[in-house]
Amino acid sequence: MNGGIVSKPYWLHCLSPLHIGAGQGAGYIDNPIMREKVTGWPFVPGSSVKGVLRDLENNRLEESKKEEFNYAFGVRCNDTDRTGANDMGRAGALMFSDASIVCLPVRSLFGTFAWCTAPLVLKRLKRNLGLEMMEKIEIDVSEISIGKESVLHHKNHVFLEDLDLSVEKADTNICETLADKLSKVLFPKNSDWAEDFKKRFAIVSDDVFNFLCENGTQVDTRIRLEDGEKIVAKGALWTEEYLPMESILSGVVHCETRKSEDKNPLETFCSGERTLQLGGLASIGKGRVRCLFGERDKQQQESDPTTNVTTPVRGT
Repeated sequence: MNGGIVSKPYWLHCLSPLHIGAGQGAGYIDNPIMREKVTGWPFVPGSSVKGVLRDLENNRLEESKKEEFNYAFGVRCNDTDRTGANDMGRAGALMFSDASIVCLPVRSLFGTFAWCTAPLVLKRLKRNLGLEMMEKIEIDVSEISIGKESVLHHKNHVFLEDLDLSVEKADTNICETLADKLSKVLFPKNSDWAEDFKKRFAIVSDDVFNFLCENGTQVDTRIRLEDGEKIVAKGALWTEEYLPMESILSGVVHCETRKSEDKNPLETFCSGERTLQLGGLASIGKGRVRCLFGERDKQQQESDPTTNVTTPVRGT
């Protein structure tokens, strides 16, 4: 029996500002974050998530699961295998897509901050994750849509950053439905945060979202002190960009199974919730995220080799 590819969604929720750098910037920000080329939206590379998860699992790995671990994450060049022989390296069965932005936290004059998303973001979320909860939901927003219980508005206006946005009441039910479903996915064991999410969830237009992604990230000015002098070193002044705390992103992890009787590493290494440290600047408290692995959608489960329905395997 041939194998196939099965997959499930994963979600990232930033518990601290997150910096995954794109190298030296050409604009006023010296160290910008990584952004998609086409949209300019922030994202987190799948390789970062996989690498950190690999190290986390390796640190608590039981010897009995070493073979399954190598199959899932691969073997790095010059690593030694179980026999002590030198290995030239091989790819793992787990394949992490990049995590795309779902909700960007934006400061609000009322309600402190809003979890902002956009119609195009939600359309990509439905396409990439294949989520049933996104079915039969059509969204068209010219400025902003919020739920009835939202804490963001004042006299039918929402003030985000420097923007004054008029609330659209026509899409209230759609916004509430999406907020409720996303809150159950993101905060399945914390009803208080689920309620806060619904009260601060907002759908803005694609143009507004583009503006917020460009101007709503966190930019800090940093310095370096001279050793022993406690004064700023000459030329050691720079700016650094972060995805703000409370940012929410999502991606997909795929798993290649060679035979129907193979163990599924998705269930072993990609289940439940983990706390990860992503990106740089861990020594100053940056990059702490919640990583939540979702359940496979019905369409994905139908592609599971254990159900005798196969899908093409990578490289064939």
